[in-house]
Amino acid sequence: MKPGPLHEGLKQQLSPGAQDSGSVAGRDIFTLSRSQLFQIGAQLHELIVRCSGNPFFLESIRRQNQLRRFMAYKANVDRPR
Repeated sequence: MKPGPLHEGLKQQLSPGAQDSGSVAGRDIFTLSRSQLFQIGAQLHELIVRCSGNPFFLESIRRQNQLRRFMAYKANVDRPR
């Protein structure tokens, strides 16, 4: 299977110079909160899957991220005090 062409917007986001407020580049990873790390990872994985051009894969990764968020929330709520 041959990969499809990337959209211009995706090419810009994947370029080494592209940085946004969620970027880890130039920041100490140990100073970021768990939620920030999760969000950055989720955005990266969605971007990679979006490059496939398959809407079913994209929907799957979004649902997986929702489940991961829920599991993390549940783990924090159910902690022993």
